[in-house]
Amino acid sequence: MSAPLLYTPNLNLSIISSNTIFLPQGHLHQVEYVLEAIKQGSASVGLRNKTHVLLLAPKHSTGKLASYQKKLTQIDDHIGIAIAGLTSDAQVLS
Repeated sequence: MSAPLLYTPNLNLSIISSNTIFLPQGHLHQVEYVLEAIKQGSASVGLRNKTHVLLLAPKHSTGKLASYQKKLTQIDDHIGIAIAGLTSDAQVLS
C-alpha cells in the first residue's frame, strides 16, 4: 500500500509522501498544512441537553460560481456528523 500523496505548490517538491518533512525554517510541513486548512475551513457547533442534540453549520459558498459545501451529514436515523474545517478532509468519514 503506497503512502497518500499531497500536492504542495509552495514547496520546490510537487508531490510529497506522508513521511515527516521539515521545512527550511525548521517547521514540520504537516503541521503547517493543518494550520492553513483550519484557517480556510468553517466552524460547526453542537449543542446537547438531556433529550435533544442540535448540530449547526454555516451554509455559504466560497465563490459566486461555487455551490455550498455540505457540512451536516446523516449517517443513520439516530446518528449524524457535523464537519468543521475543510469538507474534503472529512469525506472519508462521511
